[in-house]
Amino acid sequence: MSKPINPYITDNPVGAGAIGRSDILRDTIHILRQARKNAIVLYGQRCIGKTSVLQYLKAQLPSEGDYYPVYFDLQDKATLALGSVINELAKSMALALNQVEPDLGDHPEITFKDTWLPHLLQNLPKNAALVLLFDEFDVNEPKANQAGISFFPYVRQLLNSEYQNLNFVFAGGRNIDDLDNITISLFREIPPTKHLSQFNQEETTELVRAAEANLNWPDETVESVWRYTHGHPFFTQQVCYQVWAQSYKYQSEKTPTATPADVENVIFDVLDASRHRMTWLWEGLPPAERIVASALAEAASQTMTESALEKKLYDSGVHVVIRELQNAPRSLQDWGLLRLTEEGYQFQVELIRRWIRENKPFRRIIAELDHIDPVAENIFQGAVALHKEAKLELSAKQLREAIALNPNHLGAHQLLADILLALGQVVEAKALLEKLYHYQPLIARSRLIQALLTLAPEKDDEAQQLELYEQVIALEPNQSEATAKSREIWQQRGEAALAKEDLKTALAVYKKLGMNKQITEIEEKIRTHYFSLIKEPSLFKKGKDYLLWALVILMLAFGIWFYWSQQVEGLERELEYAHGENASLEKILEQTHQKNGLLERKLERIHGEKALVEKTLEQVTEKNVLIEKALAQTNQTVTHLKQDLVKSAKKIDFGSLISQLEKGDQIIIVGSYFQQQDAERQLEKFKMKYPALFDSQSVNNNLYQKDGIWEISISGSYSYQSARELEKNLREFELIEDTFIRRKPVVNGE
Repeated sequence: MSKPINPYITDNPVGAGAIGRSDILRDTIHILRQARKNAIVLYGQRCIGKTSVLQYLKAQLPSEGDYYPVYFDLQDKATLALGSVINELAKSMALALNQVEPDLGDHPEITFKDTWLPHLLQNLPKNAALVLLFDEFDVNEPKANQAGISFFPYVRQLLNSEYQNLNFVFAGGRNIDDLDNITISLFREIPPTKHLSQFNQEETTELVRAAEANLNWPDETVESVWRYTHGHPFFTQQVCYQVWAQSYKYQSEKTPTATPADVENVIFDVLDASRHRMTWLWEGLPPAERIVASALAEAASQTMTESALEKKLYDSGVHVVIRELQNAPRSLQDWGLLRLTEEGYQFQVELIRRWIRENKPFRRIIAELDHIDPVAENIFQGAVALHKEAKLELSAKQLREAIALNPNHLGAHQLLADILLALGQVVEAKALLEKLYHYQPLIARSRLIQALLTLAPEKDDEAQQLELYEQVIALEPNQSEATAKSREIWQQRGEAALAKEDLKTALAVYKKLGMNKQITEIEEKIRTHYFSLIKEPSLFKKGKDYLLWALVILMLAFGIWFYWSQQVEGLERELEYAHGENASLEKILEQTHQKNGLLERKLERIHGEKALVEKTLEQVTEKNVLIEKALAQTNQTVTHLKQDLVKSAKKIDFGSLISQLEKGDQIIIVGSYFQQQDAERQLEKFKMKYPALFDSQSVNNNLYQKDGIWEISISGSYSYQSARELEKNLREFELIEDTFIRRKPVVNGE
């Protein structure tokens, strides 16, 4: 039994095989058939399947009427000049209509609109219509980049033209609210729109069981997939793809059956394989939505009320929940990432929640508070520039404006505190830093200490100085300046109290400072003073209240006697207890002596055994030396063999091997890079080293962009088994270390 090809699609748009999108085709056809309507806008969150829907329309529209659909992706066109974008669009149109690639001259935007496009439309069959399918059109939003400034007005001219056989389908935007500015820039009136949502449970079941002829999906397993994906098209495909791969990992004569345990076991692989898509989805969220999503992802119950969310934000330093944070949960709900239940907000897709929890922890994401309010952030950046120019007063003014707009702007608080300290406005700096310290202690501590140390010497009142120094010590117990100054003030207080014969206060001060010598001297003074009163009653005879003074002296004497008698009784009890303890200790000591005797005898035996072990160890060491020598010789031999193997591998005629392989739709990837230039440089190295594996005619034949990553593949596409055989040869001879197989991306015209 040959292993069937995995039918679930994870690396390319689904296209003609789309499930659950027939209503999109119906609504699009309805718009195209209206004389006064020539455009429809499809919107939805990232990775929801907008590109797949456009590819589906491209495949299905010709069967619904005399339509000529042209797919055009604007994802990588944001930085291009208008002329370059128009040239690319014209090439795509010519390719789709089987026409010669046009030459639009030095002013392509003028030639296209005034000459080439009218000629193309006039030569279409009668009643035929051209349908331009624009993907990711919102990346060229006017406020986002220079290309959008000219591109949107240009497209608006095409939309407002009188051509009856020119229609448009735009796909992009997470939410219809995101399209407001775009709508104003493009359309004279609000266009028809269609929201692309996640599949319902019935559609999800249909997608999961699309390949049930080769993999059984019981109800409980389908339910497990639904629990993790909640009908998200991409993640449903990804889970099913991984379950299929695991089920067919080992050849079997029987049709395998997927279980809920299989779904659980592939979740890690799903998250790993989806990291590029997850990152792309995350980067599409504004800062406030990122903070709220990260906070919700860490909720222990997987749900969180608005009040619980606000408490978490407050505990993390967000003491003012500004409008953007208040609106973020509802925005995430509108975009289909969250749903509101009776228990609170929770993620629609459990896989997204897990990825955010593991890769975007709240403690890191909270740093994005500075970027929540774009206006505040722009003002802050202006203040930073003024600070670099040493315009401190102007910078401080702008920083106060930024904080007024975004009270949680950490960078503005920090820089304003630095400027206030530099300007000598220490009181305001202290107040600002004390507020900041409550929720960002690590950041505020050093600046707050600096402010307190600067402010303390300026105070005339000793008590205020001491309070400030002790605040510093509370922040940093070993801070040398604050410790020395505080000690100096306390010592002066002790000396002043001693000079006034205020022995009680002096004793308390010296005990606080740990000055044992002074403590002993004061205690001696107190005792001497009391005894002098007892010995010289004549001091009191001069007074009229002789009997009263005598009574006081008697009470004092009785108090001293009572105190010492209590001390003696306590000592006697402690002595009695100590005698009992001594008896117990003597018994324990006797038992210990007996145990020592046994231990000494055991130790003698151990010494004897140790001598035998040492002799054995010497013998083993000698053998180890011999083994290590033999192993070194073996390793050297293996190294030579590997070198010979690689040399022989390089002599293999891979060109001949490749020509014998069966062609198909699988390619072999041999490298992945973030930058196109890095990928091109590595490809040149590969082509010089292994020319038989790469097409020397065109770099583009071996380069593909997937999820923002540039991938290098060897030339040609093969059947799965042939690709596996070729990959095995590459790995066996260690020609290229990092290889994997996947389906060839769909390219216009193929």
